[in-house]
Amino acid sequence: MMLKLQHHLLKQIHAQFLRTHLSHPTTFTFNTIIKKQAQSNSPTIAILCYNAMLHGGFAPNKYTFPPLINACSHHLSPLDLGRQAHAHVIANGFGSFDGFIQSALIQMYALGLDMGSAGKLFDATLERERDVVVWTAMVDGLCEE
Repeated sequence: MMLKLQHHLLKQIHAQFLRTHLSHPTTFTFNTIIKKQAQSNSPTIAILCYNAMLHGGFAPNKYTFPPLINACSHHLSPLDLGRQAHAHVIANGFGSFDGFIQSALIQMYALGLDMGSAGKLFDATLERERDVVVWTAMVDGLCEE
């Protein structure tokens, strides 16, 4: 299951990416590239890198999802891709166990002005994990609403 972007573009980028940059890729390598692309305002490249990771048979881990969700938040269709990323989080068993993933999801839904989903995640987040990032995401989203 991959995030839905242009499928033909995915295949081209995956092949070129592996030929050009990686002789022996690992999940860590992909995570590093996803994080860097998400931080450098290249959300599409970060998402395509995630798809290439999956297409190459690499399993995501808890370090994959926060920057991926951040990239989805800054894409042209943030809620569509963000919901797909959220489904990947759940499918890979990281639904409610990691505060960084929860914070990223709350922020993504708040940025997309889906405060209902953000609120549900916020309520499901353990009180000890409601840090300043989670609270700020909720307050910002409520102010924008």
